[in-house]
Amino acid sequence: MENFIVSIEKGTGTDIILWFQSWRTDFVSLLFRPFDFAGTEIFFLLLLTIVYWSINKEAGRKVTIVFLVSAWLNAFFKVYWKRPRPYQVSKAVVPAFTTDGYGLPSGHTQTSTSIAAILMTEVSKRWMFGLLVLYMILMGISRMVHGVHFPQDVLLGWIIGVLIVVLYVFFEKRLSTYLTSLKLPGTILLTVIVTAVLIGLSLLTRPDLNHIASLTTPAAVIAGVIPGFYFERTSVRFSTSGSFLQRCLRYLVGICIALVIKEGLKPLLELINDHSMFMSSLVRFIRYFVLGLWVSVGAPWLFVKTKLASGEQTVT
Repeated sequence: MENFIVSIEKGTGTDIILWFQSWRTDFVSLLFRPFDFAGTEIFFLLLLTIVYWSINKEAGRKVTIVFLVSAWLNAFFKVYWKRPRPYQVSKAVVPAFTTDGYGLPSGHTQTSTSIAAILMTEVSKRWMFGLLVLYMILMGISRMVHGVHFPQDVLLGWIIGVLIVVLYVFFEKRLSTYLTSLKLPGTILLTVIVTAVLIGLSLLTRPDLNHIASLTTPAAVIAGVIPGFYFERTSVRFSTSGSFLQRCLRYLVGICIALVIKEGLKPLLELINDHSMFMSSLVRFIRYFVLGLWVSVGAPWLFVKTKLASGEQTVT
C-alpha cells in the first residue's frame, strides 16, 4: 500500500501539482491566498463562536462538534500515515509558501468540507448552499495551486469531510437523546472516557514533539465543550435572540476574551513547561480545555449576567 502511495506521489500526483504550478502567477496565488486563512484554527474559532453565540445556538453546537471531530481525525491520520508534501518529494515543486505538518489528508480541505457540509443542513437559501459548495471546492484547489498538497491529499480530505457529516446526521437524534439524558456524573464520566480514548489513540501514532500539539488541541477543546454544553443546557440556557447591537457586542466581548485565553495563557503556562512531550502536551491541553469551557458555557453565562443575552425559559 505504501509503495502504491509513493508511486502516486512521485508520478501522477507531482505531475498534477506541476501543472497547477505552470499557470500559477503572483496574481493567481494572491486570489487563492485568502483560502489559506479560511482553513486555519483562528478562522474556525471566529466562525464557530459567531454562529453559537449570535446566530443559532443549536446550529453552533452541531458545527462545533463536527469541526472538533474532523480536526482530531485529520491530525490522527496525518501523524499516523506521515506522508510528505509535494515540495518535499520533488525539487521541481516550488510552493507559494511552506507549512508545518504532514500532507495526507489535507487539513484545510477536510475541515472546511465538514464545516460547509454541516452548514448545508442548516441553510435554506440556494445561494448560501452554492457558496458553501464553492468554498469547499476552491479550498481544495487552492491547496494544489499553492503546491502544499497532492491531489490525493485533497480528494481524501473531501471524502472524509463529507463522511463525518453523513455519519453525524445519521446518528444525530440518538446522540442528542443520549447527551440530554445525562446527569452531571454521567457527563463527567463521558468526558473522562472520551479524553482518555483520544489521548490513547494519539499515542498509537507515535507522534513527536512537533506533531503532538495537533492531536492535543482538538482533544482538549472536546474535553471542555462536553461539560460546557451540559452546564449551558442545564443552568445557563442563553438565547441567541436580541438586537443586532446586542449580538455584535456579545460576540466582540466573547471573542476578545477567547483570544486572551488562547494566547494570553500561553506565556503563563510556559513558566512551568520544561518542553518535554508530557509537559508541552499538558500546558497545551490546559489552555485549550479552558478555551473550550469559555466558548461553550463561560461566555454564555457572562452574556446572561451582563444582559447581552436573555435566558431561555425552557431547557433546550
